[in-house]
Amino acid sequence: MRTFILIAAFLLLLCACKGKEYRMILGKWEVEEYWVSGRQYPSDRYIEFMGDGTYISVGDERSEVKGEYRIQNDKLVLYQPEITDMHGERVVEPFSRTWYMSLSPEWLIMEGTAESNTQDMKLILHKGIASENGDN
Repeated sequence: MRTFILIAAFLLLLCACKGKEYRMILGKWEVEEYWVSGRQYPSDRYIEFMGDGTYISVGDERSEVKGEYRIQNDKLVLYQPEITDMHGERVVEPFSRTWYMSLSPEWLIMEGTAESNTQDMKLILHKGIASENGDN
């Protein structure tokens, strides 16, 4: 019985931590730093994570990406559906990108993984833009 109580308490703690990360990631995040192979590049992009498990990443009017996200332990997985042109022809295949994630109330650090061929990439995002619904 004691073992059962310990396991139940551990599972409750694990679920509570996951819920906290999930709530903390919601809102708009501005890309402060964008690194590829040790070199920093400028970025005007932001990513907004919604409570329904979707995200939108916007850099300018022509580079808007929408998809779904999942938090799996210390990883953030971004799923992007296929992109088609105005004739319905597939332009981009559907894919997913997996990132190691470090999260605090104000900062999100995404480091690429070999799983999705992003191991040379790193993004540092700041939660400093108010979202359309007034949340950060």
